[in-house]
Amino acid sequence: MVACRRPNFLVPDWDVVNSMVNNPQVPSNDGHVLAREAGLFASRAAIPASEITDIREPALSTPYSTWRRV
Repeated sequence: MVACRRPNFLVPDWDVVNSMVNNPQVPSNDGHVLAREAGLFASRAAIPASEITDIREPALSTPYSTWRRV
């Protein structure tokens, strides 16, 4: 998991668009609302390495604070 400073402009992640926005079984098609719910966003611009604040290795069913820093 890569944490970075928030870019100026975020868009819904590809997975959100293709799994939720384009899915007729999901009651909303608002990509930004669904992206917030899922916590998945993308940036159209490249994020420079200097903007990365943390990199961690996820571990299932454990809190973020216990994930190993990479």
